[in-house]
Amino acid sequence: MLELAARLRRLTPPALAAGLRTLGCDPMKIADFFDLAEWLIEPETIAAATRTLTRPELGVLRAVAEASGTGTAMFAEVCELLHAHGAGAGAGAEARTSAAEIRARLEHTLLLFSHTDGENDDVYMHPRVRTYLQDGAQLPTLRELLAPPPPVLVSSDNVDRSILTRRAAHVAHASLTALAELLSALGTRPARGLSKGGLALPDARRLADTCGMDLDGLPALLARAANATLVAREGSFWLITPTGARWELMDLADKWADLATRWAARFPPGLPALLTRHQNKLSVARLRADAHWWLPLSGSQLDETLDALLEEAESLGLTVGGEPLEFTQLVVAGDVTAATTALVEHFPQPVDRAYVQDDLTIIAPGPVSPALDVRLREVADAEGRGNAYSYRVTATSLSRGLSGGATVESIRQLFSEVSLTGIPQPLDYLIDEASRRFGVVRVIDATSEWSASLDPQVTVDASVRTVIHAPHDLLQILVVDSSLSHLELTLGPSGHLLSRTDPEVVFAALSSARYPVVVANAAGGVQRREHRRIARMPPPTATTQTDPIDALLDRLATTRDSQRTEEDWLARTLDAAAKTKSTLIVTVRLSDGSSEYLLAPASVSNGRLRARDARSDIERTLPLSAIIAVRPTIGRAQ
Repeated sequence: MLELAARLRRLTPPALAAGLRTLGCDPMKIADFFDLAEWLIEPETIAAATRTLTRPELGVLRAVAEASGTGTAMFAEVCELLHAHGAGAGAGAEARTSAAEIRARLEHTLLLFSHTDGENDDVYMHPRVRTYLQDGAQLPTLRELLAPPPPVLVSSDNVDRSILTRRAAHVAHASLTALAELLSALGTRPARGLSKGGLALPDARRLADTCGMDLDGLPALLARAANATLVAREGSFWLITPTGARWELMDLADKWADLATRWAARFPPGLPALLTRHQNKLSVARLRADAHWWLPLSGSQLDETLDALLEEAESLGLTVGGEPLEFTQLVVAGDVTAATTALVEHFPQPVDRAYVQDDLTIIAPGPVSPALDVRLREVADAEGRGNAYSYRVTATSLSRGLSGGATVESIRQLFSEVSLTGIPQPLDYLIDEASRRFGVVRVIDATSEWSASLDPQVTVDASVRTVIHAPHDLLQILVVDSSLSHLELTLGPSGHLLSRTDPEVVFAALSSARYPVVVANAAGGVQRREHRRIARMPPPTATTQTDPIDALLDRLATTRDSQRTEEDWLARTLDAAAKTKSTLIVTVRLSDGSSEYLLAPASVSNGRLRARDARSDIERTLPLSAIIAVRPTIGRAQ
C-alpha cells in the first residue's frame, strides 16, 4: 500500500485525472492518496479497469504479473517474456504494436506504473492486481493471449443479394426521413422531457405523428439523434443542436455518411481492424465472436454495446434482418465513401420542382432535396411524406416567413423556381393579402422609447409591460376576444392597448389566435424573429459546475509535494490500531541501535505516538521519526 500510494503521488495531475476518469472514480470517497490506493486495489475496481482491455493489453499485463514476483520488474524482462511466448508473431496489427506503446496506454488505467532512471526502466504492479490477473480473472494463458486471431472460414456463394441491398436502402431512406422530420419538429416546437426520462405524452404523440411512426418507436429515434448530437436536452426541453441544424441542410448521401461514420466510431478500439479480415463474409455471429475474443474480460457489458450498435445498424440499412451486407464491411473498415456510393444509388432521386396548385398545396412528385425542403418550410406547412412530399401555404405560414426575414419578392421567386406550372392566381392573391396584413398588429415592449411616445400612460403606470399598436377597429376586436382575456387588455389614453403581461407572452397569444402580429423593434420597425430554437452547446450549466475529479486533485495537491509518504503511512497505521485497540510490535531507533516494543497505540497527533507498553505496563510517547518499522501481532492489549 505504501509503495502504491508513493507512486500515485509522483504522477502528474493530468495523468492522474485521466486514470480516474477512465476508471469512473467516485471522488467523494477519496480523502488522500492512501484512500485512493485502497480503492484501486479493490476487486471491483480492478475488474472494471480490465473489462475494456484488449487481448494484447492483457498480454502485457499478464507478462508483468509473471515477471514481477515482488511487485517490480525490469521492463526488458517483460519484453523478453512476451517475445518468448510469441508476441509479434502475426497476432494482428494491434498485437504487433510495441509493448512500450501498450504500456503507456495501461498506465492510464493505473494498473501499471513505470519508472525510468538512467539505465533502469522498471514497471510496478500491486500484488493484489497480480493475484487477480493470475487467479481471479480467469484469463487465458500468456501464450493464448498473444496468439493470432482464429482463422477465417472462407466460403463461396453466388447468392444474389441485390434485393437485400434495395431493402437496406429503403429502410435507410425511411430512417433519414423520420430523423429529418424529428429535427424539423423540435426546431419549430421543442418537446418537454420528463424528469424520469422520456417525453411528455402530448409531445411524444405529436412527434410520433410527425415522423410517421408508432409511439413505441419514438424513444429509439430520439436516442439515435442524441447519440449523433443532432438533438440535446436543455433544461426541461429537447432541442435541435447547431450540429443538427447543419445536418438538416446536407443531401441524403452526406446525411447517411455522417451517421455511418459516427456509428463505426462507437466500436471498441481495435475491433474494426480485426473484423476486416472477414472481407465480405462478415456475419453477426462472427462479429460477436471476434468482439469477445478481442475483449476477453468484457462480459455482458460488451453484449449490451453490440446490441445497441446492431440495433442502430438496422435503422441505417447496414444490416437486414440482423445480418450485415457487403457495404457494411466497408463502413467498419473506414471506407464510408465507397459504402455510401453503394447504398445511395438505390435511394429515390430527389426533386427540385413541384406542382403548386390552386388549393394552395404544393405537391412534389418525389422526395424534395433537404435544402429546398428547409426553404419551403419557412413559408409553408409540411403535410405529408412518402412517395410524394406535400406542403400547404397559409396566411400564417407566409406571415411566419415574412417575420423571419423573407420578402414578398423572395417568396414569389421561390414559388416561381419550384412550380412546374407557375404561380396560380389564388396563391398570388394570398401573398398580396399576407403582405398587406403583415405588421398590422405590433407588439411593443413598454420599456422602449417608442412605446412611451405612443401612450403617456406607459410612463405613469410602471406595471404596464406591453403596448399593442393596430388600427382602431382591430383594437376593438382584440379587447372583446375571449381567447385573449388572460392578457387583461385595456385601452390606453392614446387608443393603444396596454397589458401587464410580457411582450413574448402577448405575441404568442395573438399568434395562436391567428392575428397578423409582429414584434416591433425600438424604432417601431418589424423585429426579425428566428422561429427555430437551437440548443446551446454545451448547456450553460456545464460550465458552472465544479468537476468532481478536479476537486479531488485539488485536495490531493495539498500533500503532493510532501516527502513524508512513509511517515504519513505510519501515522495512518498507528491510528487504525488505536481505533481497533490492536497491539503492534514497534521497532524504535535508539542512539546505540534499535529496540522492539509491544505497544497498544492510544493516539497519534503532532508527529508523536502515545501508547501503552504491554510488557512493562507503562505509557510511552515516541516521535514518529524514531519509529523504524511496525508489524502486527496476534492478540489485543490487556
